[in-house]
Amino acid sequence: MLSVIPPFRKEAATAYLVGRLAACLRRFEGFEGVECIVVNSASAPAFTTRIRMLCDRPRVTYAEDPTPRYPFAPGVARNLGVDAAVGDYVLFYDVDLVSDDDFVPALERWCAAATNPCAFLMVPCLYVTETATRQMSQARIDLAPYLKSYLVGENHMVDNVAVSTSTVVVSRGHFLRVGGNRPEYQGHGCEDFDLLHRLASYWPLAAKPADYYLDERTKFPADYRGFRGYFARYSLPHLFGGPYTAHLWHSRPIIRRYFRQRQRNEALLQANMRAHDAGREIQQSFRAVGTPKLPPLPAPWSTGTSTPLPIRDLASSGPTRTRGTRSVDRRGADPPQTRRLRSEGKLVPGQAQKADPAPPASFSRMQDIQGCAGSRACSTDDLASSDPRSPFSVDESAATP
Repeated sequence: MLSVIPPFRKEAATAYLVGRLAACLRRFEGFEGVECIVVNSASAPAFTTRIRMLCDRPRVTYAEDPTPRYPFAPGVARNLGVDAAVGDYVLFYDVDLVSDDDFVPALERWCAAATNPCAFLMVPCLYVTETATRQMSQARIDLAPYLKSYLVGENHMVDNVAVSTSTVVVSRGHFLRVGGNRPEYQGHGCEDFDLLHRLASYWPLAAKPADYYLDERTKFPADYRGFRGYFARYSLPHLFGGPYTAHLWHSRPIIRRYFRQRQRNEALLQANMRAHDAGREIQQSFRAVGTPKLPPLPAPWSTGTSTPLPIRDLASSGPTRTRGTRSVDRRGADPPQTRRLRSEGKLVPGQAQKADPAPPASFSRMQDIQGCAGSRACSTDDLASSDPRSPFSVDESAATP
């Protein structure tokens, strides 16, 4: 069984999350081999009642965080979900994510084929624009048009892509023996990188590059360096061949304490990565119930593979196709007509304007569009109907359930 774990906290400014949780549970309930563990961390009592009602369905377990942290610590909530899970594999999946009908079968095939107990699957993500989020319907989710739009250089549907994400599938036993998520991370960011660092150290694709500890954020995957570039190797192929997800839009107001923890968390990450690589003993950060027996962990970063090529060079050595010439390493700028339509609120499906041609890039030729979308015919016009009542819409003024 696959255990899906969405960490959850409903605050006054995020009433839309309840609708997204409901859609998330409906997405997975059709799969007999999947359970959901909803971990509620200090949501307001009125919303907690609604959340409990949503969880009253087969193969859904409701769990509460007995010692919630402020600001929200999603890693701690995920640990609690793993404690309650019964599946051999766990999937960390936020309620802001959506996926299509191919998503779960692809994960189940990966789990069935995995032979190395240290293996993990990291799922890339398309960050959908505010307009596209409001137009998306829960009734029919097809992410192929969004991926195609991004790959051909349009930016009215997808803002950017994340290839190093917290959406990870890993065996429950391996997650427990590497210590789970560290509890000291609170607020937004870095608890997922800390876990990925440890997971990668026991299942390395190549030796660590000299710049591994570099923490440098860029918008384009081909420019990734440091640990972000290293992690990208685990997930980037799935952007073209699946599985992948989409992240629904929401605002990120800096006035919220949750979004003001980045600098603190980044310092913790650097210290924890270096300490792990120096041989610090793994500390169990939570009580692991029913831990399966697995072989001893290998020494971190044990590999005979040399230091990997830079992401840009790696892409240029891959297969080339003539279709799908959207550049992943450099976004085209909005042409003037698109900027005008966007500013006037007139940019709608069917009227999308193509971006100015971008310089040819190797990533754009790794797969043709039909191949990267699972051989499904797709069009940027093939969007779900716009419904202002969609549960994916964000009304941050709503403070009542």
